[in-house]
Parts: sequence; structure tokens; C-alpha cells
Amino acid sequence: MNPLVNLLLNENMKIYQRLRTWLLIIGLVLTIICFLIAQQYSVKPTQVADANWKVNMQQQIQNDTQQLNNMNRGPEWKTRITSRINVYQYHIDHNIPPTEETLWGNMLNASSLMIVVTLMTVIIAADSVAGEFTDGTIKLLLIRPSSRSKILLSKYISAFTFSILLFVILFATAFLVSGILHGFKDMSAPYVYASAIQLLMKPAL
Repeated sequence: MNPLVNLLLNENMKIYQRLRTWLLIIGLVLTIICFLIAQQYSVKPTQVADANWKVNMQQQIQNDTQQLNNMNRGPEWKTRITSRINVYQYHIDHNIPPTEETLWGNMLNASSLMIVVTLMTVIIAADSVAGEFTDGTIKLLLIRPSSRSKILLSKYISAFTFSILLFVILFATAFLVSGILHGFKDMSAPYVYASAIQLLMKPAL
């Protein structure tokens, strides 16, 4: 078998044998659940996609328009507010309910937790290297026929694959929790967003 493959199998075995790894995974799942539940109960009345969503959006458009007319802010702020007005108006004109209180709206909110995945990956990568010195196994690795660069490469690839697993867990958990909170009936609802030059509407699936 290829020496690099052996190193990768060895590194992955070390990662998933550590209790810390599983505690991080459990912590990520609990963080996602708590975050989405908190989002559910902290949503503003104007964001609720109920029978009066058009009235709520029209009120928000009026508020944003007043801000644009009465406040002297930078061009970036004005562009952001103008884009939001255009998106809301598009929702009203085409009778598309807002996505904030739907499965995909929650999925978008959960994407902000990607920084947590990054931090967890850094912890695992650092622990992978530090653990060799703590356990005294670094000497055994260095006397093997594999070069030092292959050893480091195997650690990098293992940490990268672990980060992919965390991203899968993040979005799978967010999908399931969001579906439980809002139902799966809106999976095909279109998503409207503003680019720098135009409004775009794309199906969520």
C-alpha cells in the first residue's frame, strides 16, 4: 500500500480515537440547535412570513426610504439599503413570501456558524501535531521511511477531510432542525437576492 495512504489512515485513526474530537462534534451539533432555536424566538415581527407579510414589507420599505432621505451616510450603506428595498418590492410585486421564516432562511442563518467549524478544525490540526510530542510518537514517525513532508502532508489532508465532515454535519443538522421548526413544505420556494447590478431570483433546489 502507498506509504502516504498508510499515513492518512493512521492520522484519521488518531483523530477519531480522541475523546476531544467527539466532544467537539457534539458541541457543534448542540451549538447549531441552540442557535436556530434562538433565531426562531428572537425573530422580529416585521420578518414573520404570515398572512400580513406584504403589509410588513411595505412598512419596512417606507422606513428604509425615510432613512435614505433623512440620513447622510456612506455609499456602501445606501447601496445596502437600496438593495433591500428592491428585494422587498420584488417580493411584493411577484407575490413571493419572504424566506426569513422558512427552512432555507434558517439555513442561510446557520451558515454564519462556519467560523465555528474553522476554529474546531484549527484545534484538531494543532492537537494532531502537539499530540505527537506529548505522546512521544514523533520519534517513531521520523525514523520511518516516509519523509517529513509526507508526514506533514498527511496531517494537513486529514485535518482538511475532518473540516469537510464538520461542514456536512453543520448543514445536515441545520437542515433537519430547520425542517422541524418550519416544516419541509417550503423546500422549493425561490430565493430573491440583489447583486451589484440586478435582482436575481433562483429556486432553492
